[in-house]
Amino acid sequence: MRVKHVWVKGYRNLRETDFSVSERLVLIGENNSGKSNVLKAITYPMSTGDEGPYVRSMSPRDLNDLDKEEYFAFLKEHIKDLVDQDVLPELLKKFELIIPKIIIRLQFEVDRNSMFYFEKLCTKGENEELTYELEFRYQIQDLNKLIERFKELMVASPNQEFDVMQYQINLLPASLFKSSIRVPGKGEPVTYDLLKNMKSYALIAERDGFSSTRKTVGSAAIVELLNRNINDESKLKIEDGYHQFFEQVKGSAKMEEVFNWPKYSIKYENADQFLGEISILPNMPPMNRLLNSIQLGYAQEPLSQQGLGYRNLVYLMAMINALENDDETPFAALTVEEPEAHLSNENQKLLMGFLDATSKAAKNVQLMYSTHNTNFLSKDSLDDIVVMNEGQGIALSTAMEKDDLLYLMRNPNMDRAFYNQVSQILLAN
Repeated sequence: MRVKHVWVKGYRNLRETDFSVSERLVLIGENNSGKSNVLKAITYPMSTGDEGPYVRSMSPRDLNDLDKEEYFAFLKEHIKDLVDQDVLPELLKKFELIIPKIIIRLQFEVDRNSMFYFEKLCTKGENEELTYELEFRYQIQDLNKLIERFKELMVASPNQEFDVMQYQINLLPASLFKSSIRVPGKGEPVTYDLLKNMKSYALIAERDGFSSTRKTVGSAAIVELLNRNINDESKLKIEDGYHQFFEQVKGSAKMEEVFNWPKYSIKYENADQFLGEISILPNMPPMNRLLNSIQLGYAQEPLSQQGLGYRNLVYLMAMINALENDDETPFAALTVEEPEAHLSNENQKLLMGFLDATSKAAKNVQLMYSTHNTNFLSKDSLDDIVVMNEGQGIALSTAMEKDDLLYLMRNPNMDRAFYNQVSQILLAN
């Protein structure tokens, strides 16, 4: 199973874009072209790898700036008409269309092994063909409440002339926005029982916290994967072992004598009658905290003493390998920002070879990453590449003729890649 097409509308600098996705998604482009926002957007229709809410919220700050500018310009001209009792239906329709919203839609290719878990994603596409899709929306769902909000603000405004540009936060109230995940063309929301079968793990560019101290692992994603490897029988053994450990600590520290001293006091024979007995109870931390408290090492030295590059290499390879061996999740998407961060040239090539091998072997994991480094552009898989420019994504697999793409695969010089417009991609020797 894999994501095969992505649509994003109204999210940050991605005003409206869509592109095809191959076996793997590799995003390239200049700074602020939208690569990180695409990786982030793709995770919203799926549940997270941790224990967070299965439908995540956003904020009005995530709305596209140009969409917000159009919205406020419309209000500046029509807000008085909208609060009028005799507002025209045509004006309401125009207003409803111009309210900023975020829509993120994923289309999947579902194989036979995954059909059992994801058959409810089946819907009809634009051409009436059967397709498997999932859609996340962040929008104002009650237009009447928004207009009532306008009336309240205009009454409360101290100025005779209501200045729209002065009250932008109040005119786009976060409290009226709701997040939802649905199958396009079907009315009902997607249930947790379905979403738990597809997880997203996001490794952002700031990965320096992994094993940076001796106190914690420093990665919620790794800890969650470790936690899921522990079955019920093992959890009982761990709890039993913790109680034995606690009893040992309790005896060695003489906790009983310290807190229930009246029992053992010679001077105050009846003190225990007044103070009673103090219970000393175990306080086993949650499993995630236990797992996060382990210390990683390299040979006999703490891993925290190794360089950032080596720690990043260990982190990425461990995470990818763990997902590849995860048989419990029918589908997982791993998004990585700039896997080359802090890695030497040789380690970049080592990691790229590992990514190539695992992405071909893993049937239930799809790898998606952004990069500025040519070491992470696989020369025999140029159809994985999506070029980002000013919030627009163009997939090489659809932007170029098949013969041209095959020529580039046979005669690549990826050390000099230039692209100037969204619709023009030049790979020059």
